[in-house]
Amino acid sequence: MAEPSTDPTASEPAPEAVRAESGSPSALGDTWLGTLAGPLCLVLVSGVVMPPHRGLVWPLTLALVMVVVGERRLVRLASARVRPGLGMGNPVARTALLGTALASVAVLATVLARAAGSLMVEVPAALWGAGAAIVAGLAWSVLVRWLPQRARPVVLVALTATIPIAGVMGTRFEAEGPHAHGWAHSGAILGIHPFQTTAILVDGQGPIDLPINDYVEPDGGRGYGPRALADAIDRALASAADRVHPDGPARIRRALLDAEVEAVVTPAVHERLDRAPNEATQPRFVVRSGSFGRGSRVEFVCPGRRIDPRGPQGETVMSRMCADKYASEASAGLGVTGRWSGYSEGRGQDRGGLHALWGWTRGDDVEGRRVIERETRIWAWMVLGLVAAMVLLRPLASFGRGVRGIGGAMGGLAVAALVLGVVSGVGDLAVGAWPVRPSWEGGFQLAAWLPALALGALPLFGLELRAGEAGAAQAGRGVAVPAVVVVVGTLILATALPALRWALPWSGADGLELVPFVRGLAEAIGERHGLTIFEVEGAVASSLVALLLGGALATGAAGVAARSRLGPHGRTPVLDLASLGCVVAIAAGLVVSRKTAGAAALVPGMVGMALVLGSGLSRLATRAPSSKGAGAMGRAVRLGWLPHLGWTALGAALVWAAVEPLPAHPFVTLCTVAGLMIVIGAGVASAFVGRPRPDPDPTLERHGGGRL
Repeated sequence: MAEPSTDPTASEPAPEAVRAESGSPSALGDTWLGTLAGPLCLVLVSGVVMPPHRGLVWPLTLALVMVVVGERRLVRLASARVRPGLGMGNPVARTALLGTALASVAVLATVLARAAGSLMVEVPAALWGAGAAIVAGLAWSVLVRWLPQRARPVVLVALTATIPIAGVMGTRFEAEGPHAHGWAHSGAILGIHPFQTTAILVDGQGPIDLPINDYVEPDGGRGYGPRALADAIDRALASAADRVHPDGPARIRRALLDAEVEAVVTPAVHERLDRAPNEATQPRFVVRSGSFGRGSRVEFVCPGRRIDPRGPQGETVMSRMCADKYASEASAGLGVTGRWSGYSEGRGQDRGGLHALWGWTRGDDVEGRRVIERETRIWAWMVLGLVAAMVLLRPLASFGRGVRGIGGAMGGLAVAALVLGVVSGVGDLAVGAWPVRPSWEGGFQLAAWLPALALGALPLFGLELRAGEAGAAQAGRGVAVPAVVVVVGTLILATALPALRWALPWSGADGLELVPFVRGLAEAIGERHGLTIFEVEGAVASSLVALLLGGALATGAAGVAARSRLGPHGRTPVLDLASLGCVVAIAAGLVVSRKTAGAAALVPGMVGMALVLGSGLSRLATRAPSSKGAGAMGRAVRLGWLPHLGWTALGAALVWAAVEPLPAHPFVTLCTVAGLMIVIGAGVASAFVGRPRPDPDPTLERHGGGRL
């Protein structure tokens, strides 16, 4: 399809004469839900909501201002109408802004790829969601060519609905694994006197005291036998769920309610070398947690002791015993700590993942954490490779747009569910409109305002907007939906301050913590429609992975659009592949960066670069020969460079805010220098740009032409 003419006087074709290329963004653009993946992911990695402890007026006012800024910048880009050469005649500014765009794309793509990889490792059911998103994207890329206009949104939503269903199925698959549930195996029950007590930890929660108030004999001669003891422990765990956790957390409550206690008989253990045991078999009991996966565990400990918050000190099992086995561990032989022969524990294991294919073992020890990190990096590299293939290879381009459309639709449905949840009922605000302390106190902590500032950075995805009114309408929706997430999420957080524990997925130098975010969101949804809390977590994680995959593809497409619009003119496939391949290589390298938490700690700097990029693109757009940039903001950008330098200063401050909490390291210094050079260079280069002289009208005669 031929590109539109850059000549401002060239006549435009009639609307009916313009036909979208098959599989092009125009063909897929009528389902505008597909364009939301990138903006929603940018808001997600920036923190989603703003802490309300500074009151509600300042955060909401800033969000409103940034909505106006982001919308006007996107509309101005859509109105520029200069397809291949935005800002012709300003090569220095174009090159500086291209570098800023590609740097922002590299950081954001890395963060999204690692986030998707982390979720697929920590919540294995998300693997099913990722597979469902890819299959649904393939189906959508095929069906969209044949579906009528009105049926497309319905089919897109139907395909998107398969993703959380796949997450539920993946959760049930994990629960049925042979080693899914953590367990504790007692020692031999030789006989228990009354008034003995032990204590139990389930999934690290507790300890819960388990008193034994009667005789327990192996043959059940007095009091009750091992089977009755197992039933009593089962009732005690269910009672603890109702007594200790009546209102949640639902995850711990479900682990206690679904715990299983089984009486078993095993061959006798030779405790003495000088004589054989009196019986050939010995009764024991096994306690299995109601949860499953890597966090599932059961531990018996000494009753009445507080758990050391530093974690196990020294040898794990022995450090949890009582000092005297006859003090409280059922003096005649309850046998539920390491002092007793045959006592053992097993941790729950995930069923799906790369570790199962290659024989690795995930765990909480040093080697287990290395396995988790290694697997996360491999998944992140696979996501980056998938993005590069779908963005750079023409045969896979329509497939990539299909996956991106599924991710955007999933984000749109999530926002709709959020709004419905607010309409159904929001509690009383726990904070006032104005801060209790002086409003300027803490105001320079820019990371707290990052979600609102990210709304002004959305022009990162604006270079692929369609020209004219269609692009302007698309730009408005692309800003409005993320703004709803920030504003409504901040209001919800102001009514439930305990959600601060999980509602801010971005946590500074620690990077993204999406697993607490997923579990907290599932806890807020609760067990409903016959789904357990674990199945709700699987559905939420699967939906989030689909959104992250769509956002990663949208980020890659933004890099391609930046190279097309801001790069040198003419077809240079080698230069295209070199520049975009360099971006992919940088992103793949950032995946292994421990000092920056896989580039997640650099998110404020990335937002700062995107703000400067948006301001620079806005200045170039208002100076394009075919620009229709009218209005107060358009005149301000054309007449003054001071506001643009203000955005440059804000971008540099965000870069510094990102690296300030990081440890001293040469790589951190390199990131600091590179970020400041990119921001300042792009800001200064695009501050003083002039309007290029339009080409003469080809319909007019040249000087002296046609005369005698």
